Amino acid sequence: MYFDRFDIVHAHYVFYVLNHSGMYSWMYERQCKIQQYYKPPLFGTDTLENENQIDIYNDLAEKHNCLLYSE
Repeated sequence: MYFDRFDIVHAHYVFYVLNHSGMYSWMYERQCKIQQYYKPPLFGTDTLENENQIDIYNDLAEKHNCLLYSE
């Protein structure tokens, strides 16, 4: 599969939004850093658009023992 930068950044952003454990967690910190250069689309911050983004998200979820993304 071909992953473009948008797929990678958006999947990471959604992962951090759905899985951070509060304002002082490292995931929340990452989410804030991403927001400095990335503005999520208007359709929502918890939605993945394509199979590439879902694969990236699920790889992160497995790495950090979080729930997988389900449509």
